[in-house]
Amino acid sequence: MTVSYTPVGADVQAVADRVRVVVAAPSRVAAMSVELLLRSMGIGVVIDQYTALDRAGARHDLACIWLRDLSDAGDLAGALARADSALAFVGGLADDDTIAWAIRRGVRAFVRDDEEERLVELALRSAVLRQSYLGPTLAPRIMRMAGFAPFGGGIPRLAALTPREREVAALVAQGLTNVEVAKRLTVSIPTVKSHLASVYEKLGLHTRVALARAVYAQSADADAAID
Repeated sequence: MTVSYTPVGADVQAVADRVRVVVAAPSRVAAMSVELLLRSMGIGVVIDQYTALDRAGARHDLACIWLRDLSDAGDLAGALARADSALAFVGGLADDDTIAWAIRRGVRAFVRDDEEERLVELALRSAVLRQSYLGPTLAPRIMRMAGFAPFGGGIPRLAALTPREREVAALVAQGLTNVEVAKRLTVSIPTVKSHLASVYEKLGLHTRVALARAVYAQSADADAAID
């Protein structure tokens, strides 16, 4: 898996009127919540799986899928095969095999299905623009699965960070620049720099590489505790 981030050169509104989205949700309620967010971005063409998922077999710009297990992999694979971009909503019971299945099929944007609306909207905006996005709570796990090995030994803990600082740390660990982090979180560049400086100070770090090590090591420690 290659995790790449293209600077946002065009806002969602610039392409919204040309975007076709298929929402392959496990329930009508889940589908409606995503559809409302998409429409708030000005995206008016939404194909709901309950009305027209495979009616024409046409390609679509974005597929929104829900990952719980692989019992419905066949249906989801069909939607992904015809999509130029995809966003996976990851359920709490989704195991690594399920996430790996999505990665192998080209999904590059992931967010938890119970994530707060602000981050879901951020994930949707990234996916519409065909950019990668990893939700803060999923980033260490997926990056490790993608081949980014954690570093051990003497890495500071992240519990001292505020929720916003953890978001910034996760995005920086993924390789985003300050400009890209600002656009993803819809804040100013000075705000990102301020949060990053606070992160460095609290963790006693000085470089982005050291911060990435801290994020991945934290994830490895958490997994070891669960095992």
